Amino acid sequence: MQVTLRRLGGCQPKAPAPTPARCAARRLLAVNPLAAAAASTSGTGTSAAAPSSPAEVAAALSGAVPAVPGAAESADQPFYSQYPLDRKSEWRRDGKRLDELFARPDAKLIPLLRDKVLVRPAAATAAGTAADASAAATAGGAAAALLRPVLLAPASSYSYLLAASPARPFLGLDANGAPYFAVGLRGDSPAALAEAEALAAEAGGGGAEWRGARLAGPDLAPGDASLLAVASGLLVWHAGNSFGAASGSPMMATPGGFSRKSAPPPPPPSAQPVPDGNGAANSATAAPPAAAAAAAPPPARPESVYPRIDPAVIMLITSRCGQWALLGRKQEWPTDRYSTLAGFLDLGEPLEAAVVREVAEEAGVAVDMASVTYAASQPWPFPRSLMVGFFGRAAPATSPAATATAAAAAAAAAASARKRASRNGAGASSSAADGNGAVAARSSNSSTSTSTSTSGESTVAAAPAKGRAWWQPPPPASSGLPEGAVVGGFDLLPVQGRRAALDVGVFREEVDELLGGVQALQWPVVDEDEMEDVRWFHRDWVRTVFAAPGGALSVSGAGKFNVPGPYSLAFRLITAWAGALPGAAAAKLDGGGGGTGCAAAGQGSTPLPLPASFTASAPASAQAAAAAAAHGEWEGDRIPQVLIGEGTFKYVLARLWDPRPEAEGGGRSKLLVWGDPRAPYHNDVLQKAKQMAQRCGGLKVTVLGGGRIRHDPATRSIDVYGYSAAFGPAPHELAAALLARWHPLYDRTNITVSYDGY
Repeated sequence: MQVTLRRLGGCQPKAPAPTPARCAARRLLAVNPLAAAAASTSGTGTSAAAPSSPAEVAAALSGAVPAVPGAAESADQPFYSQYPLDRKSEWRRDGKRLDELFARPDAKLIPLLRDKVLVRPAAATAAGTAADASAAATAGGAAAALLRPVLLAPASSYSYLLAASPARPFLGLDANGAPYFAVGLRGDSPAALAEAEALAAEAGGGGAEWRGARLAGPDLAPGDASLLAVASGLLVWHAGNSFGAASGSPMMATPGGFSRKSAPPPPPPSAQPVPDGNGAANSATAAPPAAAAAAAPPPARPESVYPRIDPAVIMLITSRCGQWALLGRKQEWPTDRYSTLAGFLDLGEPLEAAVVREVAEEAGVAVDMASVTYAASQPWPFPRSLMVGFFGRAAPATSPAATATAAAAAAAAAASARKRASRNGAGASSSAADGNGAVAARSSNSSTSTSTSTSGESTVAAAPAKGRAWWQPPPPASSGLPEGAVVGGFDLLPVQGRRAALDVGVFREEVDELLGGVQALQWPVVDEDEMEDVRWFHRDWVRTVFAAPGGALSVSGAGKFNVPGPYSLAFRLITAWAGALPGAAAAKLDGGGGGTGCAAAGQGSTPLPLPASFTASAPASAQAAAAAAAHGEWEGDRIPQVLIGEGTFKYVLARLWDPRPEAEGGGRSKLLVWGDPRAPYHNDVLQKAKQMAQRCGGLKVTVLGGGRIRHDPATRSIDVYGYSAAFGPAPHELAAALLARWHPLYDRTNITVSYDGY
């Protein structure tokens, strides 16, 4: 069902010493992707596989455009930040020098058709040089780009294209000193489009095509993608700024192409004598009204404009304990694509305040502004954005800010729903959205149903029509505590759950770790005009999906979960938080090409320590367990934490624990929720877990009660109820919390808890 599921994670756990491969993933924001990919594939540290000199780094990251050695400084930066040229911005005002550069035989010209770039398959390009082969070997087997840009050379041979272009931007010099320019083609008529296609066929050879710069970027090498994005953004800006916004006067591009200025006024019409009725010359001149208007004096102060940049914030918001991350999706995205939240700044708004406001608007979650921390930035010139990345933490769920934010979000969502109903001519929607922003998949649950287990027992499933809100702490009064008291430990459970937990021997720390983390979350309130869905994802689950050989498709309940590819700043934020990179199978679900793939890094865990009084001083039972402990790993991580089937079946809650002392790598534990439709008795499920634990270094399993589970993947619903005649009832709230953790695409209201039935 689920492979290599990791340990539960705890609030502020003590992390083990990372292995080199894991270190490469956790330092993703600080280590260049080339080195991280090479380290994760070879199992060595980043320094062993990474190029040593700036020139080698630049060569390894180069695509069709040879990157200058200075580009090595941007190798640690996000995808579109790895500009390959020396911009030589000080030359942009020197028109004579730029004309000389354009006339050089090694000058390159990048053609653009509105926001489209001319690319061809990398396989169609000629075989690379020996230097290219050496660079590829240095890259440690990093995924090759699928596309390469078509560069027109020499640029002077295509100077006829400049007549229709709004500008001729100078983009800089490559590692060989060759200058690069951009030119815009007209695409406003069938004839112009035909000319563009003819150019593609002539200059690009077989397979060349015009493709949107944003769509082509992920399949290009980072340097090529960054260069084409800048060229596209500049030409789109020039095309939309033919006239000054302040004066309305015509504007012209400056020589370097990175600004526009007021065009010089046209010369006044020449004075032509107008013959009078007698054929004699009249000294008066005739000037049509249009000519008179054109001859109007230019603005007293020439106008200059520069490319507009729209800053936007993109943020990964985590829970207070750091184990959960808030991700959302839009309706038009691929199936089960989730990403970080993002939004544009308001006028006069600080970046940190924009993070808080956007999360409140899109998710109804309050963010602690003091926790907002800058991570990285990336240009996103599609057409003119700058993405500024941040990490931040949600405010406490009980804080006044959280209460006010949730109320405001609920009011906004209700208003949007009324507007949609009014536009559609329909009444108010009868579907109620749950706290994750998704409409509940089930309208009701039958109060009872009868099924037959493999042992012939008659099973009465008594799941209530609406389960108790296990994700919320019970009122303090129910625990005998005064109003406003801080609830923790066993007080997080209702009366029946507390009694069951005490009877079976659950530790207070286990209740705190499981329910404390869930009940401290602010549950999203989604306005469908903003997002289709926003929900919390646990770090261990994200690591599992990334590590699974088949990606999300091989993890039960994960659907087609995927995140944006390495070209995005969201990818950097998510993988840096998760401490892992998605494998090839997970990368394919992104929808990008081979240029978006990356190798999986090693995953680690931080198991919840057992109380010292429970740790036995048994000797190490296997060399494998000792070796794993020496590397900060634990054999128990190989055992799935949640392993369930479909239909109605018996389940057990159990503790997997290591009997060795902490000095020998023991003293660790995690809870298990296991159920099997084929098992006639609860003890059969328990024995299966014990057998697997024994094979993993002699680990132990202690049963903590049982019950039944009704699991319907089609509706993404799980009911936990009943008890075990042999082991007694498990505290079902703990089982529900684990099931929700490992099935994050299931709405929490679709995971119900009841102590009725058998």
